[in-house]
Amino acid sequence: MLSDRSLEWLRDLNGLMPGPENAKADDVAYILGLMANTTPAWTERYSAIVRRYEPLVQLPIPPEPSEQAQRLASDLGLDTSTPATRDLWALHGKPVTHPQVVEIEFPSVALSRAEWIRGSLYLQMVRLHEDAAAWTEFRIIGVEPRMWDITGVEGVRIDVRASGVNVRVPLVTGWLEFTPGSY
Repeated sequence: MLSDRSLEWLRDLNGLMPGPENAKADDVAYILGLMANTTPAWTERYSAIVRRYEPLVQLPIPPEPSEQAQRLASDLGLDTSTPATRDLWALHGKPVTHPQVVEIEFPSVALSRAEWIRGSLYLQMVRLHEDAAAWTEFRIIGVEPRMWDITGVEGVRIDVRASGVNVRVPLVTGWLEFTPGSY
């Protein structure tokens, strides 16, 4: 799971515009690659941020991160034992090859956990401002159009379509598990 500090850093980074003051764009790409390792079913946000830095980022992401990037990754509680995901551009303009959660209302909503385990999707939603009377929506793409059993946050509504699963959920922090049901 992404730590609260990681999510705060991600929200801060989301508001920055790349430029000469952000000369460590490779470090940013490395950290976002580690975050993508942690939440593999939610890479849309990381990819969008990296694309803003694209002219400044060395491709592929350098295999040996700088000491500064390693220290930052450690401070953010990220697992540096595996290489950072390098394909953060994959969701932009290319067919989805693995199921993804997209259109999260970031930075109001973030996912500290987003991974598929034995066919079920596990999400940990973190809200910047909780409001149980308000709702947010997102989509799950790259999945079969079928019914899904949902546990966790109460009141979740889904609309299954060939293009993906549209999810409507109360604006609260909580976990969700989507398990494939019948067709």
